Amino acid sequence: MNNDIRAPLVSILLVVLLAQSALLSTYAANSMTSIEGLQECQERAEKGDAHGQYELGMCYKNGVGIQTNLVEAAKWFRASALQGNAVAQYTLAMALLTGKGIREDDHEAYLWFGKAADQGYVLAQWELGKCYFRGTGVNQNYSEAVRWIIKATERGLSDDRAYMILGECYASGLGTEPDFDKAITWFRKISHADPLRAQDRDSREWDRKSALRGDVSAQVSLAYLCYVGMGGNIDYSEAVEWSSKAALRGNADAQYLLGRCYLYGQGVAQNRKEAIRLFADAAKQGHVHARLALQTAYDAGRTGRIVTNKISR
Repeated sequence: MNNDIRAPLVSILLVVLLAQSALLSTYAANSMTSIEGLQECQERAEKGDAHGQYELGMCYKNGVGIQTNLVEAAKWFRASALQGNAVAQYTLAMALLTGKGIREDDHEAYLWFGKAADQGYVLAQWELGKCYFRGTGVNQNYSEAVRWIIKATERGLSDDRAYMILGECYASGLGTEPDFDKAITWFRKISHADPLRAQDRDSREWDRKSALRGDVSAQVSLAYLCYVGMGGNIDYSEAVEWSSKAALRGNADAQYLLGRCYLYGQGVAQNRKEAIRLFADAAKQGHVHARLALQTAYDAGRTGRIVTNKISR
């Protein structure tokens, strides 16, 4: 694919705000504002109580009953983390990652995320997955990224960024076998609540204006946005319209998408022969998904199997 042409799946990612939706649920008692309460917490911490050490760390971090002191907070988080407190391990890792109250150390942050993740702490699993995805504190490993982020979603994580990463991995075959249907499934989990929906609509309209001027990358992006229903309703007919224009100009992503539409009869009459032709054109350009789809279409033809759309709507 030409580097100067925007990859459509990346375009899908870019139209979504990277919004933080999962925050640390602290169980430090914020009502601990009295001197007596703080002293009690300090006594427990100094006696080696892991929970008390974590609570005292949170008091120092948030200035609850005492002046904010991030260095002291990190000290007590570490004391608690060393005793196996998963929340403290996660909190210490975040401090190490950002350098708040402690010297920044990505590798040590990765190690503490791992300890908390092994105990099933959801936010640590998510952060560990991001470390593997970005190569933060550890060698980049997409397989491990997918594994840990999926674990986090299975345990209740609801975060648009996680869905985007998983969608990207399945779309591009990063750490897993390429699977367009699974990619779309993850992309469709992304929130369409305001202000995200408004931004999606703006992106769709912007792409439409550029597409009308003949911008191939915009035509491809608009086709995919219509196909997955971002920035508006799913519109297979419009997806066919714009992917056809870009496919005629040799764009492999457009050829692949148009091939899917012909294969499944989405927005156009089902035509396996035309789908195979388009997949073959895209495959010649090295399009991974097109190669897999081409084999699937051939297999369906040999067995007489009826091809159906497997994407959940």
